[in-house]
Amino acid sequence: MRDIEIIDRVKALSAAGMTLPTIRQFLPCELDNRGTFEPCFELSSTLRKQTAVVEQKVRKLEVSRAVLSDLLAEMEQ
Repeated sequence: MRDIEIIDRVKALSAAGMTLPTIRQFLPCELDNRGTFEPCFELSSTLRKQTAVVEQKVRKLEVSRAVLSDLLAEMEQ
């Protein structure tokens, strides 16, 4: 894998909320010419955990948005 491809993978995983230590675990798997999001089998649990973390953040943001929307609606009445 070329350096540019490695950088692109690191950026994509970072944008998905992965930390650099976690991303470092993915790189050896990614170097065997798998697709962008086809990591080694033993790391799929890490992806599941990260997905759960992101889903929890989304739920909290949805609650925050609802509270803000309610406050704004009350102010505009």
